[in-house]
Amino acid sequence: HMGPRRSYSVNDRIQADNYHGTVVNHIKEICEKQGYLVRNNKRMDLVIQGKSKKSLMEVKTDLDTYSRYEAIGQLFYYSLTYNLPKNTKLVAVFPKPKIPEFKKVLDKLGIEYIAYTKAKKQPKFDRTLDKILKDLWTL
Repeated sequence: HMGPRRSYSVNDRIQADNYHGTVVNHIKEICEKQGYLVRNNKRMDLVIQGKSKKSLMEVKTDLDTYSRYEAIGQLFYYSLTYNLPKNTKLVAVFPKPKIPEFKKVLDKLGIEYIAYTKAKKQPKFDRTLDKILKDLWTL
């Protein structure tokens, strides 16, 4: 069932955009500390270069259905537009709580699901992030 769309005030929008940057930068820092090369551009949030494969991550600050559809679409669309290798790990990064239905859909699509706790200073990621990074390091 679809409730009315939440209308955003300009302020909410700006805060969401700022926090989006915070999450992206924090993942970037974690990856770079571990020796990964990380790129992004206007459209793709994060491309992490592992030993023999890459990971494309799409970060959202909201759990609404629109954000969920958008993340799935962006991951597939960008991986094709930018000709990322077939074995690229696609990853959706969302605030907690993890939604079981969403996780089921992502599993079927072969997309990894990282959940984070929204903390003021920096977000805390669940263990999936470490698992993905370890996996990128192995051949």
